[in-house]
Amino acid sequence: MWGSLSSCIRRHKKKLLFLGGVIGGITIMNTYLKRKFTEWEANRTNELCNQIKRSNHYESTMVTCDSVFMSCVAKIRQIVTKTLDVDEIVTQVKTNPPNKIQLWEQLKVYVFTQALGEMYAQCLLCMLLKVQMSILSGYVFTTHGNNTNPTEQQQKYMSRIEDFMLNGINTVLNCVKRVVRENIKSIPLHQKLKLQDVENIIRSIQNSILENGDAFLQETTGYIMPAGSSNDVNDEFLDNICFETKDVIECPDFSHVFQVCIESGVSSLMDRLSECYVFLSDDTQTFVNPHDFSTPLAKLIPIMHKVFCEHKPAEQGSFVHTLLQLEPLNSFTANIYEAFSQKCPGS
Repeated sequence: MWGSLSSCIRRHKKKLLFLGGVIGGITIMNTYLKRKFTEWEANRTNELCNQIKRSNHYESTMVTCDSVFMSCVAKIRQIVTKTLDVDEIVTQVKTNPPNKIQLWEQLKVYVFTQALGEMYAQCLLCMLLKVQMSILSGYVFTTHGNNTNPTEQQQKYMSRIEDFMLNGINTVLNCVKRVVRENIKSIPLHQKLKLQDVENIIRSIQNSILENGDAFLQETTGYIMPAGSSNDVNDEFLDNICFETKDVIECPDFSHVFQVCIESGVSSLMDRLSECYVFLSDDTQTFVNPHDFSTPLAKLIPIMHKVFCEHKPAEQGSFVHTLLQLEPLNSFTANIYEAFSQKCPGS
């Protein structure tokens, strides 16, 4: 029996060796694949956990960002009404001074600048705040657990938005006022305007600012991200994050999303202007479609200012709530956070 077995093995030695190699190879491959699958599964689990952490961190950041922005909205209104003091001009007009016509010309510029300037300031502040907080929270996420304490640097970085509130908003108003004056100086106070005519004026102002889009953004965002480095000696982190922010602000995507926000703001502004025409048309003896109704510019200006003052910027359903929900803006800031939450600081 053993002899025949030995003989069989000798006859099929090569086959048995081949079969053993195949079985051994399969066993080794199986072990290797199991180990790799386990590693892949662990990496995939870690990646999913990391994505969940990033998502929760980003959502928490945006809730804070929206809250900060809403707290600044009333401050923007205060700056607008203080810089463009319509009430003071109205008081002067009531005294029937010799320069009454000049005061009325100034009044029409101020009223249009109030409405457009506040909207431009709201859009710009919202975008700057979201960009800053997206970049900073991305940096914080990558450095979480390190020994460094970025709290002081975070405060220095976010304090740049205070410079925009103090000086940048006035710069926005001055830029808008220049364009408004150029676009409406040729429109006499006695000219009758329909709602469509007023929209054409608003669109011409919007297009004029758009034509100088890069210059407008550079002039109005210079307070938040100055061209030079920080004044803090050896503060490499602050210099890096400021330059990163400046690059984002100057990129074409920022300009595109800003124009989307402005377009939404113009639509909201036209809704308010339609209220003016509804109010004015109600004074007629017979029903008149507000879109067919025309009124002298001098009669429209006080109503525009009245509606501007009555609309509280932070009230429910106002433009700022629509602004915070704009999909292009939220996608833009989410992409910024995603990029900075996966890169090493200073890289």
